[in-house]
Amino acid sequence: MQAETTPWRRWVGTGVWVLAWALLLGGGVCALLAARSPAELDFEIHPEFFLPDALLAAVYAPVAALVLRRSSHPAGWIFAVVALSFAVSGFGTQYSVLGASLPDLPA
Repeated sequence: MQAETTPWRRWVGTGVWVLAWALLLGGGVCALLAARSPAELDFEIHPEFFLPDALLAAVYAPVAALVLRRSSHPAGWIFAVVALSFAVSGFGTQYSVLGASLPDLPA
């Protein structure tokens, strides 16, 4: 017997997936733009952590979407929080590196 998927579960699952991957795409764009004009940073940051953050977010987002769409198990919400946390971390890292090279960028 297959569980019936409610419309709100579809929207939440798809929303987590889309939001995580949009943040990853934004972080990748920021990384490419920052690589064109490297700047000396006044603070310590490790932009090389973007790759593991991106990979973990890219893996956990579809898993979260699948679990959220198919069941009401709390693991789906945990996967969603993990995926979005890694995506925000990766985007924030690359945005701060880009902000150091482009001072007119909003903080």
